Amino acid sequence: MSAPPVTPWQGGRLVRFGPPRVLFGRSYEDQRIELEAFGAPGRVCVIAASGEVAAACAAAGHRVTAVDINPHQLAYARRRLGEGESVRGSAESLMTAGRSMLRPVAPGWRLRRLWPVLQTAGPEEALAYWRRHLDTRVVRWLVAGALRPGTFAARILTKEFGRFIPRRFDDILRARLARGLGRHGMRDNRFAWRLLSGEEQPGWRLPDVDPDQISWVARDVAGHLESVPVGHYDAVALSNVLDGAPPEYGARLKVAVRHAVRPGGAVVLRSLAEPAPGDSGLAADDAALIWGSVTTTWGS
Repeated sequence: MSAPPVTPWQGGRLVRFGPPRVLFGRSYEDQRIELEAFGAPGRVCVIAASGEVAAACAAAGHRVTAVDINPHQLAYARRRLGEGESVRGSAESLMTAGRSMLRPVAPGWRLRRLWPVLQTAGPEEALAYWRRHLDTRVVRWLVAGALRPGTFAARILTKEFGRFIPRRFDDILRARLARGLGRHGMRDNRFAWRLLSGEEQPGWRLPDVDPDQISWVARDVAGHLESVPVGHYDAVALSNVLDGAPPEYGARLKVAVRHAVRPGGAVVLRSLAEPAPGDSGLAADDAALIWGSVTTTWGS
């Protein structure tokens, strides 16, 4: 009997080289999506990732199970909730390299110019700064050379993630950043700080949550959902686990969700891929700026 299909996240690597490690030192998911979709406190399952969604849900009164197929990521999320210290994961290392490439040729990306704008810019000012100083012609050229299929990103990422990159992802991502900055601004948006500067928004901190009040499970999320009783969870948050995954895994996960989530329960799923035609979704509501699709009805 063959093993059930799983995701490329099980390798603990975004890039082709190096050992398994922490992939995300910080979150790039606006937990307000989960909190609004989940509603009244209940039993919920989330992807552990950097621990921020789990902490927000626990602080809101939910009974949280945090699942991650990468044991390094799971251990980090639990430790972070206890100690409050973040580390640079693979995603942060890649973004640091990207910003280091842009700063010499685009002064608007340099911290001494960017910091004052991050501290004060509302949506209108943020969008204007993006258009005039961050999304310059040379920046567009460099980002295209890094993110399009067959270029730097495709060569350095694992084959599953490299193949997943949409065509003209540079244009897609730049459009999402413009849309998000024009809606959410910079000054009160920790995700804008993280993406544009690599710094944490001053004054932001994780909710004060005891990590022992969360159940931590080192397992593929589909396998975990298959193992619980029918209707065990009131809601689940799946992050973007299907990005780069084979179709067979998506089909397996959908069945597992229908088994594990009570009728009417919320299912939050994100993706970096472009939304399907007619998908109204919640991507524009997510202040993290980067998502193509955010849905709260997947699997229903």
